[in-house]
Amino acid sequence: MDLFLNDVCQVSFPGSIVTGALCVRLPCTDPNEKPTLSAKGFTRIRKPGTSKENEEYILFFEDTAVLVPKMDSSNLSPINDDTDYSKIFIFHFVLPNNLPPSHEVPFGHTRYKITAKFDSNKCKKYFSVNQWVGLEKRNDVLVKHAAFSVSLFNFFHSVKIILNLKQTYYLPGETIFLEAIIKNNSWKDIILSKIFLIQTTKYWENLHLLPLKHTRVVAESTRGYIASGSMQVWSQLPLYIPAVIPTTNTSNNAFNYFDVEYKIKILVKLKNSKKKIIFKQKIFIGNWVMCHDNNEDLNETSYEIRFKDCSILETEEIDFIPKYMIYETNLE
Repeated sequence: MDLFLNDVCQVSFPGSIVTGALCVRLPCTDPNEKPTLSAKGFTRIRKPGTSKENEEYILFFEDTAVLVPKMDSSNLSPINDDTDYSKIFIFHFVLPNNLPPSHEVPFGHTRYKITAKFDSNKCKKYFSVNQWVGLEKRNDVLVKHAAFSVSLFNFFHSVKIILNLKQTYYLPGETIFLEAIIKNNSWKDIILSKIFLIQTTKYWENLHLLPLKHTRVVAESTRGYIASGSMQVWSQLPLYIPAVIPTTNTSNNAFNYFDVEYKIKILVKLKNSKKKIIFKQKIFIGNWVMCHDNNEDLNETSYEIRFKDCSILETEEIDFIPKYMIYETNLE
């Protein structure tokens, strides 16, 4: 048996209708038998130091799919024709309006699964759910200054960082262009300066002060040596935002168990020193624009909306990689 979803249902949103097909190759014992198809949404947490039996499992959505009369299956990827199958059952179900987005971290995940049972056979398929997260601002220019003392007793021997961002609210598929200055007023040379876009996921438990936490590098760039008394200027340094889960807060949805936030982080490492200077600035990643500054319109042909695998998960031992919405520049 094989499960297929409509092309537009590979990624779904709360409140949408998911359409698919169960395709059976072998003849069944009862020609009138109908399959049973169910859909579930759940969050599973694997707490460090505990056995699999002590996993935390939260089921927040469960529904039985409705079988519908046979319809055109050409848009059910990757079905091209039904010559290889003895039976095809078309089904659909409706997603509730309050579902959290798909998300994967090493200590757990939020997933959506379709399970089909037919004539003693069983198969399953995961699919992605995205959540609408709007950008309230766009052109909010930010200039941030920070000074880090190298000596405990002499603040004049410091490293100063100035960060300039044209905006702090972004869409997946956009590129963050950074303007930054690092002034090395210390007596030590800087052997490394590096910029990161970081994704941090937190899972909070009741009555616990500290969350389970996981940090990923979304994008990064490395710059070189800065001698004592010198400075380094970053001009239009690009950090590309791939297909990722938007900024997510547990307070926005009763069934969302993960906080996801993004930060720009500048790391400066001094020569012959264990001291590391870390400069941080939060940014917000959404997937649609709530208001337009300067009559900006993202629905014009300058952007093409697609859904792609979350590529930053490919190096991790995760058996399902969700897809997320991404805005790609249309060069035609």
